[in-house]
Amino acid sequence: MASGSRRQGSVSSTSSTSSEEQMYVVERILAEAVRDGQMKYLVKWEEYPDNQCTWEPKKHFNDPDTIKNWETKLTAGDSLDDEVIADLEVRMEAYREEEEARLEAKWAARQNKRQKLVDSPRSFMLSPANV
Repeated sequence: MASGSRRQGSVSSTSSTSSEEQMYVVERILAEAVRDGQMKYLVKWEEYPDNQCTWEPKKHFNDPDTIKNWETKLTAGDSLDDEVIADLEVRMEAYREEEEARLEAKWAARQNKRQKLVDSPRSFMLSPANV
């Protein structure tokens, strides 16, 4: 999920609507922090904008080199400062809220369309030939 060409590793994510496993490529890890009682890494995804970064636990990374590369960069001081992370998190939250509103509107439109079909005077009528 992010833009760029650097490939450090991949994270798998199982879709809730499919039994297929989706693989996302890590462009780079931007930060680390303890979240929900465990260490998580702020991930910039390849071919996705910054506002779609996510915090991921170590167990989600398939390639152990992803974390090793991050630790090397962190030791070298190649990480985001707290102010930049806070700004990024604001944009991430705004994206999540926009996406949630979009999905809710889509669901409402779909429900409205279904209700119109049910309320339609041309509703399908069962006859002995249709049974």
